[in-house]
Amino acid sequence: MKKVLVLLSCITGVLTLALATPAFAAETTITGEGKCAKCSLKETDSCQNVIQAQEDGKTVNYYLAKNKVSKDFHDNICKETKKVTATGTDVYSIDFSPFNTVADGTATKIRSAPAGPTGSTTSTCAGIAWDPPTKTIYQSTTGPAVIRYPESGIALAPIASGCPGAAGGVGIAGTSLFVGCGPTTTPIP
Repeated sequence: MKKVLVLLSCITGVLTLALATPAFAAETTITGEGKCAKCSLKETDSCQNVIQAQEDGKTVNYYLAKNKVSKDFHDNICKETKKVTATGTDVYSIDFSPFNTVADGTATKIRSAPAGPTGSTTSTCAGIAWDPPTKTIYQSTTGPAVIRYPESGIALAPIASGCPGAAGGVGIAGTSLFVGCGPTTTPIP
C-alpha cells in the first residue's frame, strides 16, 4: 500500500508540473512616427508619447508608459513628429499540457510587459517567473526592482530586490521569490 501511495504522489507531482504555465519574455521593437497624444493626435487631455506605426496596411498607435524615460524624451516629439524606435518586452506562455489539443511548444503572447517603477527601470528579458497559485508574472528590470503583474490588467507594486544594480534571474519556489543580482561596478577584493 505504501508503494502505491508513493507512486500516486509522484504522479500527482508530475501532473502538477505539467499543468504549470511556463513563460518567457522577448524583446519587441516598434518603429514609427513619435507623436504627442494630446498635441499632435488630439486624443488625450494630457501629453503622452505615442508611436504611430503601420502594420498590415493599418495605422496602429502604441501609447508608451508614462515613466521617467518617456517624460525625459517627450519634448522631442511634443510639438513635432519624429521617426522613432522603441524596444520593450512581450511576455509569452508556452503550452506543454498533455490535457489539451494544442501542440506542445506553442507560444502564445500573454501581454506586453509594463514599464518598471516610475523614474528608474524598464522590464528586461534577463529574468522571468510565473507563480501559478496567484497567477502572477515576476520580471527583472534594468534597475534593482522586480516588477509583478497579472496576465491582464494593471501592474502590481514593484518589489525591491536588494540588488545594488540590475536585478537578473528571477525564480519562485513555494512562497519565496529568488533574484540574481547583476554585476556591480565595485571590484571585489
